[in-house]
Amino acid sequence: MNRIMLSLFFSLCGLSIEAQSIMDLLNSGYLSNAQVSLSVIDLSDNAELISHNEDILMSPASSLKVITTFSTLRTLGEDYRYETKLGYRGSLLSDGTLLGDVILTGSGDPSLASPDENVLSLDDLLADIISSIQAAGISCIAGTVYVDGSIFEGEGIHDTWHWDDLTNYYASGAYGFNFYENSYDLYYKTSSSPGQLAEIIKMYPVIPFESFRSLVKSGKKGSGDNAYIYGDPYGYNRYVKGTIPPGRDTFTIHGAIPNPDIMFSEFLINQLEYQNIRVDRIPSEGGEYKYIKTYQSPPLEELVQRANYESNNTYCEAFLKTIGSNQANSSVTFEDGIAEVNSILESLDLNVSSLNMQDGSGLSIKNRVSASFFTSFIHAIVKTESVAYVLNYLPSIGQAETTLRRFMVNAESEGNVWIKSGSMGGVQSYTGIIKTKSGKYLAISLISNGHSVGNSKIRRAFAQVIDQIYLQY
Repeated sequence: MNRIMLSLFFSLCGLSIEAQSIMDLLNSGYLSNAQVSLSVIDLSDNAELISHNEDILMSPASSLKVITTFSTLRTLGEDYRYETKLGYRGSLLSDGTLLGDVILTGSGDPSLASPDENVLSLDDLLADIISSIQAAGISCIAGTVYVDGSIFEGEGIHDTWHWDDLTNYYASGAYGFNFYENSYDLYYKTSSSPGQLAEIIKMYPVIPFESFRSLVKSGKKGSGDNAYIYGDPYGYNRYVKGTIPPGRDTFTIHGAIPNPDIMFSEFLINQLEYQNIRVDRIPSEGGEYKYIKTYQSPPLEELVQRANYESNNTYCEAFLKTIGSNQANSSVTFEDGIAEVNSILESLDLNVSSLNMQDGSGLSIKNRVSASFFTSFIHAIVKTESVAYVLNYLPSIGQAETTLRRFMVNAESEGNVWIKSGSMGGVQSYTGIIKTKSGKYLAISLISNGHSVGNSKIRRAFAQVIDQIYLQY
């Protein structure tokens, strides 16, 4: 059958030759036994090019960050900066004694003392705060040091996150006060022989009161990081198990800091006392507030890029709660943030019934969204902004220092695909934009749920789908 006859046949079936070849891939191999959803639209006219289970609500994992981050940009603007304010309340005597408290007020900034941002390091931040307190004339605090995270209400982690995740860095949550991305680094030394207990050699930052029982062992060569930290997310006893690569003088795993506001106040008090500034640790009865200094975050443009490029959960949860201040009367909750997202979506004429949003990062197992909603959302943002605007915030396949650096599409399509990936147990997703070989810009959302094979096999199958879309449209 020649191409003209094939085109007529598939046209009668409601499919183009190009769409049918994509459908064949979705119904073959590892994808044949999974629930797969696909939506592809032309961004120039919103025309639907390929659709498969496009309206089914699926678990998106971190692809949900597309909705969170672009909603945050729309609400706050690219130039928005978080501000953490240092001040004190009470009376300052002529001898330098503060009859009151030093107060560090958080704004939810997820980048404060981040190890990967162009900001003051944790050590430098602590030193600068102490220097600023001294410059204000304070040499003794007859009160306490109070870190105020009350801008966000309640717990920093969501009720629907899996319990086993909660003490690992990717579930470190977002509080009214965050620092070092609410994580700590646990450094191990491993034997070259698989099965041998690994040795903890140091921790940074050192969390007061934290204790570890570690059963981590050296794994087989090439086995990677398979170590996890368990415990009460608000407690201080940790149980670490699993395997890490053998023969390493240093290998790092990352845990979630419990109660970051309390921990930072402990760090600060300890450093003040080391500098011979006594802190009584007894809260005062209040008094007039006086401002000392403000610490600003990088602009939101940079934070959103980091959140999407590296799939940073803490950043996205902080974004969600920050925009929730438009809905809240006092302290902000997850629900306030979701209400603001829904308000934004309705202003874009999108049907929010195709979205069941529980958090900002996609970590909740109860998040649900359809592939068609994702592509409609991208089209709406492109329509109000531009394609270039969206591409600025999405990682490109093969780009270094992103979660897509090992996503193996063909070299020809590699530089023409900008997508946010999502991955968790039984979930693999990709949402973003493809610039096809013919020069068209297409929005794509491709999601698999419930597959019985590992996500690496689904990623390879999805790479074939993306390659074919690039080539055929």
